Amino acid sequence: MSLAVFRLYPGISESESSTLAGLVTMAFVLGQMTGPFIANWAPPKPFLIVTCYIGTALLTALAVDPLNKNLTISLLATGNFILGCGDGVCMPMTTFPIRSQEEIGTAGGLSGSIRLTGSSIAVAMYSTILANRLSVTLSEEVGPVALAAGLTSSVLPDLINAMNTGKLLNSTLVNNLNSSSIAAIESAYRLANSKAYSTTFLSTLGFGGLGLIIVWFTGGIDESKGDYVAGQIHRPAEEKV
Repeated sequence: MSLAVFRLYPGISESESSTLAGLVTMAFVLGQMTGPFIANWAPPKPFLIVTCYIGTALLTALAVDPLNKNLTISLLATGNFILGCGDGVCMPMTTFPIRSQEEIGTAGGLSGSIRLTGSSIAVAMYSTILANRLSVTLSEEVGPVALAAGLTSSVLPDLINAMNTGKLLNSTLVNNLNSSSIAAIESAYRLANSKAYSTTFLSTLGFGGLGLIIVWFTGGIDESKGDYVAGQIHRPAEEKV
C-alpha cells in the first residue's frame, strides 16, 4: 500500500502518506473486532456470505479510477472493514461447531494455516500481476512522452528506474529535460501506474471468486444442539450413568 500511495499520489505530506499506507490494516483489524459483536444479532453464516460478497465487490471497484484518491481510499477502507468483519466471525466459526473439545485446537490451527497459505498465494499473485502490468504500461505511457520530449530510448530504463526509486526528475538527472517535459513525463508515469493497479484490483474478482463459492458451504452454528461445545463449557453435560 505504501508503494501505491507513493506512486499514485505524489506530493502529499509524509504524515498523510503514512496514514493512507496503514489504512488497509487499520480498517481490516477494526472489522475483525466489530464482526463478532454484529454476529450477536445477525445469523453468522448469512452475515459471512454478505460480507464476503460486498467486500469483494468494493475491492474490485477500486479498478474504476485509482488516480481518484478520495474514491479509492473510501472503497479500500470500506471494503477491508467489511471483509474484516467477516474474518472476525469466520475464525470462531471454525471451532465453535466442533463436536469434540479435543479437536478445537486442531481445527483452529488448521484454519490459521490455511489462512496464512491463502494470504501468501494472494500476495505472490498480486505482486506478479502488478509487476507484469507495469512492465507494459510504463513502456506504453512513459516511453512515447519521453521520446517526444527529446530523450533517446537508451535513457528510458534509467529514467523509469529513477522515478520508481522516488528521485526527482531534473536536467541534471536526465539531459534535455525542461519543466514542461518533466510534468508530462510524471503525468504519464502516474497514468501508467494507475492502469497497472487497476488491473491488479480487478484481479480481486478472479482470486476472490473461489471464496464467493466456498462461503456457501460454511458450517453454521446451531446452539440448540447438544454437542454444541460452547454450550457444554458453560453448562457441562450430565455424566452418563
